[in-house]
Amino acid sequence: MRDDQGDFDITNLSPYPFLKDYLDMAVDAIEKITGYRVTHESRQPEVYISMNKRTTGWFQLLQAHIFPFRVFEHGNKHCLTAKLKHVGKIMRVDCHPEQALPASETKQHIWQSEKRGAQLAKIKTQVCVDGETYDTTLGKCRFAFIPREELYLPFYDKNKGTTQKMNDIMDRLYTRIKDAIKTRPIDGKPGLISGKPMNQKSLALGSTLPLKFTFCGRHGSGNRHLESKMFYSQCDDPTVKTKQKEIVRDTIKKEAHISEKVVKKNYAAFKGRFKDFVSMNGEIDTDRWSSHPHQRPSKDKFPWTFVEPQDASGSLKSRSKNMAWLTIEEQNAQRFWFSNLELVFQHRAVFDGCCGTEAWKEFARKMDAALYEAQAKWDEKFGKTWTASAVDCVKSVVASLSPGKRPRDDTTPPRETKRIRTEVPA
Repeated sequence: MRDDQGDFDITNLSPYPFLKDYLDMAVDAIEKITGYRVTHESRQPEVYISMNKRTTGWFQLLQAHIFPFRVFEHGNKHCLTAKLKHVGKIMRVDCHPEQALPASETKQHIWQSEKRGAQLAKIKTQVCVDGETYDTTLGKCRFAFIPREELYLPFYDKNKGTTQKMNDIMDRLYTRIKDAIKTRPIDGKPGLISGKPMNQKSLALGSTLPLKFTFCGRHGSGNRHLESKMFYSQCDDPTVKTKQKEIVRDTIKKEAHISEKVVKKNYAAFKGRFKDFVSMNGEIDTDRWSSHPHQRPSKDKFPWTFVEPQDASGSLKSRSKNMAWLTIEEQNAQRFWFSNLELVFQHRAVFDGCCGTEAWKEFARKMDAALYEAQAKWDEKFGKTWTASAVDCVKSVVASLSPGKRPRDDTTPPRETKRIRTEVPA
C-alpha cells in the first residue's frame, strides 16, 4: 500500500503469491455486505476515543475498523465516541475515555444498559478535527459496517455473553478449516498469506489445537519485534540500536498500539507457562535451533511445520532439543520461538547492508558461530544417513562383544590368569 497511513506496508509481493487476489476478493465481499467500498484513501464513518494521549488532556480519535459481527451489543470503552461534523485526518478530543465511564464499566465489562447512550449525550467536551476546534458531546460508537439481516447468526441465545458468541464464530470457522484440510489436496501448495509450502500432515497435526483469539490479528506480531530489539540491544553499534527503535516505533504506530508496555502485557501470543518459553531472552539457543528433524539450521530458512510427537520425559526446556519430544501444543510454542529467530535474522540482513563498525562485525561473527554450532548439533542428531547410522550401530554391537575391547568392570574381582603346569610322564 502506498499510503503511509495504511495498515499494511508491503512493497514486495513475491512471498505472498495469493495476497493481492485475496485482498481484491475481501474488498468486493465487504462492499457487497455493507455497501461501503474500502480504498487506500477511504475513511471510516465512525471513530472511537483511544487511550493515546496527543497533548495534555487531549486524546486521539481513531477510525473504527470493525468487522461486521452482530455479537457486539453494548461495547466497552473502545466504543466511546465523540460526535463530529466530519471524519478528518488528525482528530483529538479533550476527554479521558476511562473518566467518562462509571467505575463499574471498565474495559473488562460490557455496557449493560441501553440508557448509556443517553447518559453519554449529556457529557460535553471539545474536539479538534484537522485544526478546527468546536464543542460537542459524547456517544456510543456505531459500527462502521452494518451487516445485512441474512448474515446474522441464527439460533443465538440472547443471554449469551459477547465472548461466548465470538468463540462460537471461531469454532464454526475452525471446523470448516479442518474439513478442508482433510478433504482437499493442498500438500506442497504455497500458503495464502505466508507463501511457504503447505504440509498436509503438519496441518492435520496442528488441527488438534484450539483456534484462539491470540493466534490472530495483532497478537504476537509486535512482541516479535520487541524480541528482536532485546537481542540486538547487546550490540554496541549505534546504528543497530537506532534502527531497532525505529522498527519498533513504526510497528506500534501501524498496529495502533499505545506503547511497548501495552504490547508486552496485552498482545502476547502466548501467556502462562509458555510466556517465557517462546522468548529468546536475548540469546540464540542452539539446542532448540537444531531441534527440527526436517530442517537443518539456516539463516534464511526456518521450520514452520509440526512433526509426529514421541513419548519423552523431562522438563519442557530439556525436551525442546528435539521437536518430536514436544506435544503438539508445545511444538506450536516452539514454532513461535522459531518465528522470533527468523525475524532476528531478517533484521540481520538489513544491518549487514548499513553497518560496518567493528562492533557490528564482532556481533555478526557471534551470530555466525551460533549458526555453525546449531548445524553441527543438527548433523549429530538427524544428519546421518540411514546407512551410516546402521553401520555405527553394527560397530557399536561388535565392539561390545569383542573380548579384547570389552571394557573392564571394576566392580568384580580380576579373574585368575595363572596357568597350571602339567607334566606328562615319560
